[in-house]
Amino acid sequence: MKVLWLHDNPCANITNYREIVIKYLPKLTKLDNTPVTQEERNEAQSISFNMDELDRGDRVERNERDREIKEIR
Repeated sequence: MKVLWLHDNPCANITNYREIVIKYLPKLTKLDNTPVTQEERNEAQSISFNMDELDRGDRVERNERDREIKEIR
């Protein structure tokens, strides 16, 4: 895969999602219509991510959104 568009997806709201995607898809040349630079690749490889914490944070955000929707109704 060389080009990927995630901007309109919920995962794009995760902190550092661009770095995470670049780290795990190192051959990506463009993400969200923006070229991936060598500097971004280097930075992404040097950052460590705890995927469990990211998943937990995403669940918290979904739960908060669900509560807000229920309050509106």
